[in-house]
Order: sequence, then structure tokens, then C-alpha cells
Amino acid sequence: MMSMLSPRFARDVGCRADLMWRCDLEDPSRSSAFVDTATTDEFVAVPEATRMGVAVFEEPVSGHRVVVVLRTGRVQVRLDALTPADTRAREAQRVFERLQSVEAP
Repeated sequence: MMSMLSPRFARDVGCRADLMWRCDLEDPSRSSAFVDTATTDEFVAVPEATRMGVAVFEEPVSGHRVVVVLRTGRVQVRLDALTPADTRAREAQRVFERLQSVEAP
């Protein structure tokens, strides 16, 4: 199966500290399926952070969070603020690669 994510991954425009990165789902209408699969297989849901059309889940060991805008399919990787500056780009890429392995039924 192919990844549900677009291959384009970049630092978010508003982030100067390399803590926020973004990508998009190839098909925004599949965002709920992507979130359901990711939170079952790879990440842990953060229900108290999920509101009005936004799903949030995290990688428990690192504390990095993923925010998915359900309507648009925008996916934002938010690195834990304690991530050392010299490893942030590498950590973001690692989380993105984990997200690429998420396949919805």
C-alpha cells in the first residue's frame, strides 16, 4: 500500500525554531481514517487536546505531537520543546517517516 501522505514535508512557515513541521494528506476526505489508524497502530490519542475538527495524537516516548486538521488534511508535526536544537530536523523527519507508514483500510 502507498502512504496516505503527500511526500512533501517542510518546516512550517511560522516556525523559526524548527519545532513545527507540516505535510498534507493526499486525500483530505480520508483524514478521519488516517487519524483512526495512526492512533491505533503508531501513536496515542490526546482526546483533551482534540477540538472542533482537529485531531491530536502523540508519540509517547518522545512527547512529539501530531495535529491533523480534519477538513483540510493538513498534518502538523510539533516537536517537544525540549528536543535539542541540533536534532530537531532529524527528529521531525523520523516522525514524518512513521506517519508515512500509516495506511488506512
